[in-house]
Amino acid sequence: TLVATPLSWAARPEFADSDFGDVDFSDATAIYMASVYFPDELMMALAHRFVELRDGARIASLVRFPFDRHGQSKLSADSPLHVLRVINKVNIPMSWDQDDGMTVFVYEVNRRAAKRVALTPLPETATVPEVLSVLGDAVVRADDVWSMDVAVLVKTLSSLKVGTNDELALFGTSPGLLALRTVLAVLTTDAPRLVAVSEDAYVRATVEDAIAALREFAPKHLAWHRKVAVVAQMPEGITAVDAGGMSISIERLHPGAVVAAYSGGLPGLAFE
Repeated sequence: TLVATPLSWAARPEFADSDFGDVDFSDATAIYMASVYFPDELMMALAHRFVELRDGARIASLVRFPFDRHGQSKLSADSPLHVLRVINKVNIPMSWDQDDGMTVFVYEVNRRAAKRVALTPLPETATVPEVLSVLGDAVVRADDVWSMDVAVLVKTLSSLKVGTNDELALFGTSPGLLALRTVLAVLTTDAPRLVAVSEDAYVRATVEDAIAALREFAPKHLAWHRKVAVVAQMPEGITAVDAGGMSISIERLHPGAVVAAYSGGLPGLAFE
């Protein structure tokens, strides 16, 4: 046997001697294709079936899909195949080539990423709600936070009275929410330097994705001289903090720093 313990009945593999077109794999979350000799017609037929899979489903193939061999720009803007995105390329030894191996292309079904194709950069006059609406389609990693009521978040930021000499730090544990708050800080404050802080790598990646989308689709809203960093630990010299409900250390704060935090968010200090 190839496994340490017997497979349960629910996990036992099923083998089907059938045509691809006759097999229902609509509930699949992972698919592998030994597709070296698949003709283009078959690859395209399979691609059109894969776009119906759930978001996050992954397809590993030994060759690229025909529409992706020279870049997806050859697809029309309304093509459903944009939802198939290459997320990784892995070189794996094969039985016929143990030394050099072969490249396996990993695709992921991602409908949010596909929406980016139809987006165009916003003008400088675009409002905050308009920018957030575009980011809702452009940010791949974030959850559905971009349509929420941001009035309280903006009020919290405005209470800090951030000026052009301040360095603003934002803390958070929710990927989408920290990304949203960081974007709002860019759009509604004058801080020349902003720092999003999270120990979670996925949270940081989500914020980085949001800032990259902001630069791409609302470039006039993030001036060249303003810096946005995404880090695991708060740097020294921060003068304003939106703690986002987290408990933070006061040792690294600049003397006279202003902090927006929940009661108890600054251990050892009492609110006046």
